[in-house]
Amino acid sequence: MVQENAGKQYMSTKKQHEYDCKKEKYRIIFLITYSENMGEGNVVNTYVEPQKWVTVVSDSVGKVMWKYACGK
Repeated sequence: MVQENAGKQYMSTKKQHEYDCKKEKYRIIFLITYSENMGEGNVVNTYVEPQKWVTVVSDSVGKVMWKYACGK
């Protein structure tokens, strides 16, 4: 499904998260959007500056990922 960010359309993303296991927080380290599915096609946008730390929300996909990353 086509999505849009910063006025540009894209079909897929690749991103890396960093987790703070003690404080139950995470942040995106980098994010790249692509014109096609599965990280194929042209690079549409690249964000390489780490984002602000965000608290993990209970009963969310983010919480599941935090638990996995932190071995909980």
